[in-house]
Amino acid sequence: LERAVPLFRGMSEAEAMTCADAGHIILCEAGDAIVDPLDMCNDVFVIMSGVVSVRRQAPDRRPSVSILRPGQVYGEKAFVAHSRQNATVIAQTGTEILVFPRHSIERLELQHPEVAAKLLHNIGFRRARKYA
Repeated sequence: LERAVPLFRGMSEAEAMTCADAGHIILCEAGDAIVDPLDMCNDVFVIMSGVVSVRRQAPDRRPSVSILRPGQVYGEKAFVAHSRQNATVIAQTGTEILVFPRHSIERLELQHPEVAAKLLHNIGFRRARKYA
């Protein structure tokens, strides 16, 4: 699981499974809206299978579209900043997504602090790399 999901980097297989168990799976069909920029959503999303598009519309700029594939993550910026999502995320194919709501990560911190610390480190590391 660690090799397939960079968010689990540095975790043993047992730790990665503990972490994955803290989230829940959603199944989407092509065309399903997963995230809307109006959502007050602090979830972290891990693409497990399928493909999604992420469309951002910044003021005074043309929209940008990114494609996310299995193992890639979305939502860490809103999670870290306690803010709204800033993009529309749409399933382009049948997609399986592992979702970590904020409350499940907080529960993980209480029940398995060492696993939660690795997860939160990886979320922060991903954010830092995007700004480097």
